Amino acid sequence: MQRVISVLAISMIFSVAFLIGCAVKSTPQIGEKFMSTSKILFNIETDKQLDVSKMKDWDIIVDPDAIPSEKYAGEEFQRLFKEATGMMLPINSKAQGESNHVYIGKATSEKLGEEELMVIVNKDSLIITGGRPRGTLYGVYQFFEDAFGVRFLTFDHTYIPKSTDVKIPVGEFRYNPPFLFRWSYYAENSKEPEFAARLRVNTVTHAEKLGGVTPQNLINHSFHWLLPFDKYGAEHPEYYALFEGKRDTETGGGGPQLCVTNKDVIRIVAENAISYLDQHPNMRNISVSQANTARYCHCDECEAINKREGTPMGSQLAFVNAVAKLIEQKHPDVKVGTLAYWYTRKAPKTIKPRHNVQIQLCSIECCTLHPIDDPTCEKNRAFCQDMEEWSKICNDIWIWNYNTNFRYYDLPFPNLRVIGPNVRYFLRNNAKGVFM
Repeated sequence: MQRVISVLAISMIFSVAFLIGCAVKSTPQIGEKFMSTSKILFNIETDKQLDVSKMKDWDIIVDPDAIPSEKYAGEEFQRLFKEATGMMLPINSKAQGESNHVYIGKATSEKLGEEELMVIVNKDSLIITGGRPRGTLYGVYQFFEDAFGVRFLTFDHTYIPKSTDVKIPVGEFRYNPPFLFRWSYYAENSKEPEFAARLRVNTVTHAEKLGGVTPQNLINHSFHWLLPFDKYGAEHPEYYALFEGKRDTETGGGGPQLCVTNKDVIRIVAENAISYLDQHPNMRNISVSQANTARYCHCDECEAINKREGTPMGSQLAFVNAVAKLIEQKHPDVKVGTLAYWYTRKAPKTIKPRHNVQIQLCSIECCTLHPIDDPTCEKNRAFCQDMEEWSKICNDIWIWNYNTNFRYYDLPFPNLRVIGPNVRYFLRNNAKGVFM
């Protein structure tokens, strides 16, 4: 390797590696500081093994009806196998005989999730398959990581140990990523989508050969388009937050905030969200969430709920639940996501999210030098308490973790030792999606 890997690149490597793989490490420890070396696949002991040195005359079988990501998976297997062993296996569309084949994307009777992967190892055959559209491609990358020790370090450097002395245990191995949504927010992932796919980031490219993106969307600020001030503000100032004794007109940060107890606001926001979903039928979730400003509504109705619930999230969540109920009538399979962020991070005392509501918990106040579950860090203890309370009442928690320097993206960020422990902590507390 001709160039030195920057600290930023290393940070990216660890963040994504933990998202897809090491997050499932058993018995994670509080404040853990070291990267796991555990495998996802092939972690059994058996005398029956596939001897890679005997695969010289094998071929790779990719069905002619395979989708683009499965065809690309076949090409990636061919390339990585050649670099690891020196053996160039041809790609064919039909198997001649029953032995000495690597099947990529071969159909099985098993029903697999869209990113679930299955690797079936026999002494005379190998099957790597998975759900569509990304499971098979992810299966190829996981296979080479676990069988050969391959590591996808940067977009222009992959560590590939050179060896034919590899023996893979015979058996059937399955894996379904614990996080449905994975977005490692680094420039190299966005600029180099092939690299992002190798790290199993499922949010940055629509390219079919790379499996596209998950239909789950990042939960984000959305009041500004669900009830745009320039459309409703002049005629209906009562739709917007009462702040310091008057209806707010500040549009910075996606504001103004809404009066979330106003029944017309609930109705219009739901109608606009439903209209958007009608136009985007493949979406599986939609954001109904506060603006990025602390100028939330202090009208009597909103304040009564907030005081009763002990947090401004009281009125916000009651509003989101009401909108989610209306959305469900037209789009029963769509989740409604909202941020637990800043002044809404604390869970309400009695109001719980509806079954079709997602909570995206934001860690903006947390210390990045210590693992989030480090009991000696005062800033992080408060976040853990909030996370614990949310995990008691919601089974669809997402995380917005501040894993970069948002003022200077290219500067080193001294958090390598906490990324892995943090992701495992999120997993233990019911998180299903992570944006870092």
